[in-house]
Amino acid sequence: MVRSTLRSTGERGPASAAPASDVASLTDIQLPQWSHPEFEDAAERARGRLEDLIADARASTATVSRACATLLRLDELQRARVEAERLTRVAELGAFSELARRLDRLCPPDLIEHGALELCSSMGFHRSLFSTVTASTWRPRSLFIDPALDQGTGPLRSFLADAAWGLDAAPLESEVVRRRRPRLVREAQDSDQTFKPLMQVTESRSYVVAPVWVRRRVVGLLHADRWGEPVSPEDVGRVEAYAECFGAAAETSLLRTRLRGLAMDHGEALISAGARVAAFDGEIDSVADAFAAASPSSSAASPHHGGDLPSPRDGGETAGPFATLSPRESEVLVEMSSGLTNAEISVRLGVSEGTVKSYVKGVLRKLDVPSRAAAAAQLKRHRSVPGGRRVG
Repeated sequence: MVRSTLRSTGERGPASAAPASDVASLTDIQLPQWSHPEFEDAAERARGRLEDLIADARASTATVSRACATLLRLDELQRARVEAERLTRVAELGAFSELARRLDRLCPPDLIEHGALELCSSMGFHRSLFSTVTASTWRPRSLFIDPALDQGTGPLRSFLADAAWGLDAAPLESEVVRRRRPRLVREAQDSDQTFKPLMQVTESRSYVVAPVWVRRRVVGLLHADRWGEPVSPEDVGRVEAYAECFGAAAETSLLRTRLRGLAMDHGEALISAGARVAAFDGEIDSVADAFAAASPSSSAASPHHGGDLPSPRDGGETAGPFATLSPRESEVLVEMSSGLTNAEISVRLGVSEGTVKSYVKGVLRKLDVPSRAAAAAQLKRHRSVPGGRRVG
């Protein structure tokens, strides 16, 4: 077991083994590293034994003196741990703010595609799985495994491919969906609540599972673990916060897509905020259904829109073939007409390069042109039409 170390007051050399070595010799308790989930419990047990030793009338003066010094340094270590946790929380708040902005830029298919990856990269997990939930069925949709571990994972990927399981066969996941609360599983292989087929192929010892929900309805599940390391109660809070950001981003993106569709059908004047809320209140269930049914290869629009192209509401021949383009396809057309590559467009729009390729194919098909250059030429001709909308 790794022992904690702490430089004692006034000590200028390397960190000493106190209080860990003194605690072990005086109490028969070894302190784990202070980031370990069991540190606080071990420290409190050691504190109790040290206090008993100090109060023991049979103890020698030297032993009592040593126990007092060790107790003081143990107190320093616990205070330092609390301060380190506070600083970690502050850093996590900043990271969550940036994470929420990144997720908010993704359309539902990209959220599904990148959901597991973002959870690992932002929270320090080794593996994560995002699944959609519809009725009483959950389906794995995206898996991320730390590249350092991504060897011999073929059986897991094959097992998850096109899988769909009933929640009645997974008591723990069923409870998470029903209560809309995350769970920490410490003994995953032995628990009678876990989904055994998944446990056998993942060999997970402990993991966190949290619901992704939209307006009281659970639309997905996030699983995360660390290979060879236990997850902690703090990890539950992190995954829960991530799931909430994920659900909010999905709902926002889908509502924006619906709002844009209403705007194109009924004109720019969507009257008032109150009218918008009333229009969406009856559609929350369908929003959740759309998110659950979305796939990474679909071409759902994102919150961004290329304002340099005409829309159907422009009317007349000015819109022309551009009227058939979705808002996201319009953006992609403008960017590729500027000479950007798919990789550059993916960075600018905050989507994957594969998604950009799908949008490019859609643009070429709808404009009935054979190449990117031809699409750019058609856009240029449109801009020269009197009354046409100009770039910039």
